[in-house]
Amino acid sequence: MTDALPFNLPDNNICGMAVDSSTIYCSIRNGKIITVDRQSFRIDEYIVSESSMWSVKTYDSYLVSGTVDGKVLLLGKSPFSIEKNLSLGRKNVGSLYINGENLYAASHDGKLFKIGMRNFEIESSIKNVHKKMFDCAGIYAGMLVTVSYPCSEIAFWNKDTLEKMKVFNIPLRLSGHTYIENNYMYITSRNILGIDKIKLNG
Repeated sequence: MTDALPFNLPDNNICGMAVDSSTIYCSIRNGKIITVDRQSFRIDEYIVSESSMWSVKTYDSYLVSGTVDGKVLLLGKSPFSIEKNLSLGRKNVGSLYINGENLYAASHDGKLFKIGMRNFEIESSIKNVHKKMFDCAGIYAGMLVTVSYPCSEIAFWNKDTLEKMKVFNIPLRLSGHTYIENNYMYITSRNILGIDKIKLNG
Protein backbone atom coordinates (compact mmCIF):
# COMPACT_ATOMS: atom_id res chain seq x y z
CA MET A 1 0.00 0.00 0.00
CA THR A 2 1.23 3.52 -0.79
CA ASP A 3 0.39 6.83 0.85
CA ALA A 4 -1.31 9.43 -1.32
CA LEU A 5 0.53 12.70 -1.68
CA PRO A 6 -1.25 15.67 -0.02
CA PHE A 7 -2.42 17.39 -3.21
CA ASN A 8 -4.77 16.94 -6.13
CA LEU A 9 -3.91 18.02 -9.65
CA PRO A 10 -6.47 20.30 -11.30
CA ASP A 11 -6.61 17.87 -14.22
CA ASN A 12 -5.85 14.20 -13.57
CA ASN A 13 -5.42 13.29 -17.24
CA ILE A 14 -1.65 12.83 -17.00
CA CYS A 15 0.09 11.75 -20.22
CA GLY A 16 3.71 11.79 -19.04
CA MET A 17 5.75 12.51 -15.93
CA ALA A 18 9.35 13.36 -15.03
CA VAL A 19 11.08 14.22 -11.76
CA ASP A 20 14.22 16.11 -10.75
CA SER A 21 15.61 16.96 -7.30
CA SER A 22 13.05 19.68 -6.62
CA THR A 23 10.05 19.27 -8.90
CA ILE A 24 7.56 16.80 -10.39
CA TYR A 25 6.63 17.62 -14.00
CA CYS A 26 3.34 16.30 -15.40
CA SER A 27 2.28 16.69 -19.01
CA ILE A 28 -1.47 17.10 -19.36
CA ARG A 29 -3.57 16.76 -22.50
CA ASN A 30 -3.73 19.72 -24.86
CA GLY A 31 -0.20 21.01 -24.26
CA LYS A 32 -0.14 21.79 -20.54
CA ILE A 33 2.67 21.16 -18.07
CA ILE A 34 1.83 21.10 -14.38
CA THR A 35 4.73 21.41 -11.93
CA VAL A 36 4.59 20.25 -8.31
CA ASP A 37 7.18 21.45 -5.80
CA ARG A 38 8.38 18.37 -3.93
CA GLN A 39 8.74 20.22 -0.61
CA SER A 40 5.80 22.62 -0.47
CA PHE A 41 3.53 20.77 -2.95
CA ARG A 42 2.83 24.08 -4.66
CA ILE A 43 1.23 23.56 -8.07
CA ASP A 44 1.84 25.74 -11.12
CA GLU A 45 0.34 25.31 -14.57
CA TYR A 46 1.83 26.29 -17.94
CA ILE A 47 0.58 26.03 -21.51
CA VAL A 48 3.62 25.20 -23.65
CA SER A 49 2.23 23.55 -26.78
CA GLU A 50 -0.88 23.32 -28.92
CA SER A 51 -0.54 19.55 -28.85
CA SER A 52 -0.57 16.88 -26.13
CA MET A 53 2.76 15.44 -24.95
CA TRP A 54 2.98 11.75 -24.14
CA SER A 55 6.64 11.63 -23.12
CA VAL A 56 8.58 14.03 -20.89
CA LYS A 57 12.21 13.72 -19.76
CA THR A 58 14.58 15.93 -17.75
CA TYR A 59 17.94 17.07 -19.13
CA ASP A 60 20.06 19.44 -17.00
CA SER A 61 18.01 22.64 -16.65
CA TYR A 62 15.57 21.58 -19.38
CA LEU A 63 12.61 19.35 -20.05
CA VAL A 64 12.36 17.44 -23.31
CA SER A 65 8.93 16.46 -24.58
CA GLY A 66 7.51 14.67 -27.60
CA THR A 67 4.25 15.97 -29.01
CA VAL A 68 1.31 14.30 -30.71
CA ASP A 69 1.83 16.51 -33.80
CA GLY A 70 5.35 15.17 -34.40
CA LYS A 71 7.67 17.61 -32.62
CA VAL A 72 10.33 17.31 -29.96
CA LEU A 73 10.49 20.36 -27.69
CA LEU A 74 13.38 21.56 -25.55
CA LEU A 75 11.74 23.44 -22.68
CA GLY A 76 13.53 25.76 -20.30
CA LYS A 77 12.44 25.12 -16.71
CA SER A 78 12.90 28.71 -15.60
CA PRO A 79 11.28 30.57 -17.19
CA PHE A 80 9.07 27.81 -18.61
CA SER A 81 9.40 28.34 -22.34
CA ILE A 82 10.21 26.58 -25.60
CA GLU A 83 13.93 27.04 -26.25
CA LYS A 84 14.15 24.87 -29.37
CA ASN A 85 11.93 22.51 -31.33
CA LEU A 86 12.47 19.82 -33.93
CA SER A 87 9.84 18.59 -36.35
CA LEU A 88 10.22 14.82 -36.82
CA GLY A 89 7.11 14.33 -38.95
CA ARG A 90 3.35 14.43 -38.55
CA LYS A 91 2.80 11.50 -36.17
CA ASN A 92 2.98 11.28 -32.40
CA VAL A 93 6.47 11.20 -30.87
CA GLY A 94 5.26 8.88 -28.16
CA SER A 95 8.49 7.72 -26.49
CA LEU A 96 11.79 9.37 -25.57
CA TYR A 97 14.97 8.03 -23.96
CA ILE A 98 18.05 10.06 -22.96
CA ASN A 99 21.47 8.44 -22.73
CA GLY A 100 24.27 10.90 -21.94
CA GLU A 101 24.21 13.54 -24.68
CA ASN A 102 21.97 11.50 -26.97
CA LEU A 103 18.19 11.57 -27.19
CA TYR A 104 16.34 8.71 -28.88
CA ALA A 105 12.82 9.42 -30.13
CA ALA A 106 10.21 6.94 -31.34
CA SER A 107 7.58 8.18 -33.76
CA HIS A 108 4.27 6.47 -34.49
CA ASP A 109 5.13 6.47 -38.20
CA GLY A 110 7.71 3.76 -37.49
CA LYS A 111 10.79 6.00 -37.43
CA LEU A 112 13.55 6.09 -34.82
CA PHE A 113 15.64 9.23 -34.36
CA LYS A 114 18.97 9.87 -32.66
CA ILE A 115 19.27 13.53 -31.60
CA GLY A 116 22.40 15.21 -30.26
CA MET A 117 21.42 17.19 -27.17
CA ARG A 118 24.30 19.68 -27.31
CA ASN A 119 23.12 21.15 -30.62
CA PHE A 120 19.61 19.71 -30.48
CA GLU A 121 19.93 18.37 -34.01
CA ILE A 122 18.98 15.09 -35.67
CA GLU A 123 22.15 13.03 -36.11
CA SER A 124 20.57 9.96 -37.71
CA SER A 125 17.25 8.22 -38.26
CA ILE A 126 15.86 4.96 -39.59
CA LYS A 127 12.49 3.90 -40.97
CA ASN A 128 10.36 0.80 -40.42
CA VAL A 129 11.71 0.09 -36.94
CA HIS A 130 8.55 -1.86 -36.13
CA LYS A 131 5.33 -2.24 -38.14
CA LYS A 132 3.32 -0.66 -35.32
CA MET A 133 3.99 1.82 -32.50
CA PHE A 134 6.97 1.20 -30.24
CA ASP A 135 8.81 2.52 -27.19
CA CYS A 136 12.47 3.26 -26.50
CA ALA A 137 13.04 1.02 -23.48
CA GLY A 138 16.68 1.76 -22.60
CA ILE A 139 20.32 0.90 -23.26
CA TYR A 140 21.78 -2.58 -22.88
CA ALA A 141 25.36 -3.60 -23.77
CA GLY A 142 25.87 -0.67 -26.13
CA MET A 143 22.51 -1.20 -27.79
CA LEU A 144 19.27 0.76 -27.73
CA VAL A 145 16.34 -1.52 -26.92
CA THR A 146 12.94 -0.86 -28.49
CA VAL A 147 9.70 -2.65 -27.64
CA SER A 148 6.63 -2.90 -29.85
CA TYR A 149 3.81 -4.35 -27.79
CA PRO A 150 1.35 -4.63 -30.75
CA CYS A 151 4.02 -6.51 -32.75
CA SER A 152 5.22 -8.66 -29.82
CA GLU A 153 8.81 -7.63 -30.62
CA ILE A 154 11.86 -6.52 -28.67
CA ALA A 155 14.58 -5.16 -30.98
CA PHE A 156 18.20 -4.18 -30.35
CA TRP A 157 20.00 -1.39 -32.25
CA ASN A 158 23.58 -0.15 -32.16
CA LYS A 159 23.17 2.99 -30.05
CA ASP A 160 25.63 4.96 -32.21
CA THR A 161 24.78 3.85 -35.77
CA LEU A 162 21.18 2.58 -35.26
CA GLU A 163 22.10 -0.63 -37.06
CA LYS A 164 19.73 -3.46 -36.16
CA MET A 165 21.52 -6.13 -34.10
CA LYS A 166 18.84 -8.68 -33.16
CA VAL A 167 15.14 -9.18 -32.47
CA PHE A 168 13.31 -11.16 -29.78
CA ASN A 169 9.72 -12.28 -30.30
CA ILE A 170 7.66 -12.57 -27.13
CA PRO A 171 3.87 -12.56 -26.71
CA LEU A 172 2.76 -9.03 -25.75
CA ARG A 173 -0.42 -7.02 -26.13
CA LEU A 174 -1.09 -3.39 -27.07
CA SER A 175 0.84 -1.52 -24.34
CA GLY A 176 2.99 -1.88 -21.24
CA HIS A 177 6.10 -0.72 -19.41
CA THR A 178 9.72 -1.86 -19.14
CA TYR A 179 12.74 -1.44 -16.90
CA ILE A 180 16.25 -2.68 -17.76
CA GLU A 181 18.72 -3.61 -15.04
CA ASN A 182 21.92 -5.63 -15.45
CA ASN A 183 21.10 -8.50 -17.87
CA TYR A 184 17.36 -8.41 -17.39
CA MET A 185 14.33 -6.57 -18.67
CA TYR A 186 11.34 -6.34 -16.35
CA ILE A 187 8.20 -5.96 -18.44
CA THR A 188 4.46 -5.51 -18.03
CA SER A 189 1.81 -5.91 -20.70
CA ARG A 190 -1.93 -6.46 -20.85
CA ASN A 191 -1.42 -10.21 -21.38
CA ILE A 192 1.04 -10.58 -18.46
CA LEU A 193 -0.32 -11.22 -14.97
CA GLY A 194 2.03 -9.08 -12.87
CA ILE A 195 5.61 -8.48 -14.04
CA ASP A 196 7.65 -10.73 -16.33
CA LYS A 197 11.45 -11.00 -16.37
CA ILE A 198 13.37 -11.48 -19.61
CA LYS A 199 17.06 -12.42 -19.79
CA LEU A 200 18.66 -10.15 -22.41
CA ASN A 201 21.97 -11.98 -22.85
CA GLY A 202 20.36 -15.34 -23.51
